[in-house]
Amino acid sequence: MKSKSRLCSGAVPPSAVPLPTVPLVAGEWDFVLILLVQDMAEYTELTRQLFFGDDNIRRFSTQVVMDAAKVGLTVPLG
Repeated sequence: MKSKSRLCSGAVPPSAVPLPTVPLVAGEWDFVLILLVQDMAEYTELTRQLFFGDDNIRRFSTQVVMDAAKVGLTVPLG
C-alpha cells in the first residue's frame, strides 16, 4: 500500500460499505475485506466504488465463498 486508501482513511463512510470486519493481515496482502453482497452485480458496483480510481490500491483479488462449511467466531482457549 502506497498510503492509506479512501476506504482506510475514512473518506468512505463505514455505513456505506457492507464490511462486518476488516482484519489487518501479514503476508501477501495488507487487508482482507469480507464483503456481503446479494449478487455479482452488487459486487461489481461495490468494487468499482472502492477500488477503481483509488491510486493507493495497486491491485486486488477476489475469493468467492460458495458455501459456509463452518461459521463461528469463538476460539477455544485451553
